[in-house]
Amino acid sequence: MAEQSKYILSRDRFQPAEYYQNYFATVPQDTKPEDIEDPMFFSGVAGQCRACGQIRVLCEDGTWLADYFVTGVGPQFVMARLMQLYRFDTTEPSPAVADSGYIVKWAGHRYKYRVIRKADGAVVHSEEETQQGAQNWLDEHLKAVAR
Repeated sequence: MAEQSKYILSRDRFQPAEYYQNYFATVPQDTKPEDIEDPMFFSGVAGQCRACGQIRVLCEDGTWLADYFVTGVGPQFVMARLMQLYRFDTTEPSPAVADSGYIVKWAGHRYKYRVIRKADGAVVHSEEETQQGAQNWLDEHLKAVAR
């Protein structure tokens, strides 16, 4: 005969997962996963969070994705602890083109592919869905400037 459990979980300790809030946040590309654990990081949205919730965080340049567990919430702080971290290689081969003084670079799901002027780092075009689309825009831009 199977041994009985020493404890039977009561109904008040069992609720649907939706009871606990799950959030998704996109952070700037210079943010490190350890920055999220600073209690002040989510201070601007502390009123929306609840202890035992989870926050999935995506770095906008696509280099990492992490899941955090909310251990405590106050009026101006959120205590979030790293549960899982995923790192991604976002390097892509660049098309072989003559040095034009510009680069095409992925800038995350918000800004997508950008065309950046090398001389000063200025973004001259963004929000292209594909690398080829950004390259095509750059080719047309260079033709227009050369006229």
